[in-house]
Amino acid sequence: MRKIKIIVPIIAGIVFVFFYAVGGFPVVIIDEDAIERYQNSNVLFTISKDSVINPLHGMDFSTGDNELFLIFSLMDSEMGNLSAGILRRKVLVCNDNKVLQEFQNSFNIRISGGDACTLVSRLLVYKDGELIFDGFVDIDSHSKGIQSPIYGWAEFVTAEKVLETMSKFTPYRGVVLLLD
Repeated sequence: MRKIKIIVPIIAGIVFVFFYAVGGFPVVIIDEDAIERYQNSNVLFTISKDSVINPLHGMDFSTGDNELFLIFSLMDSEMGNLSAGILRRKVLVCNDNKVLQEFQNSFNIRISGGDACTLVSRLLVYKDGELIFDGFVDIDSHSKGIQSPIYGWAEFVTAEKVLETMSKFTPYRGVVLLLD
């Protein structure tokens, strides 16, 4: 019994050090009510096929508490489906305002009028604690774009620039990530 009391804290310490040192493999809990509020706050309007828009246009990322999270599915992060330069972690985060401004400037998407099915990797952007963008993301070697109930499937206009900026994101260092 005494050995268990010693071994359990040691194992817990090793796990904690691993998560902090390596990062990027937390348990992710997303508040679905926040997602629903975001979707309901956006007026659905008709966007014609082949329109180019920037969902982050007009957002001020030069100041404030800004965060972007890339949450990858196991298939994407562990099976080698990520584009070159993107770290193979479950969660990447960016809270550097200069990098977020770069991302914003390159985040132009072309509406396809279609629908991508079974995407599970997610891109969430927060401005001062409020969710301002949510979409499923596909950045594998074949297709690069986002899927959202607001825009449908849309491809990145300058995918290389988006991926270059994403390569600057860092692993989330924590055991649990609660997004609300």
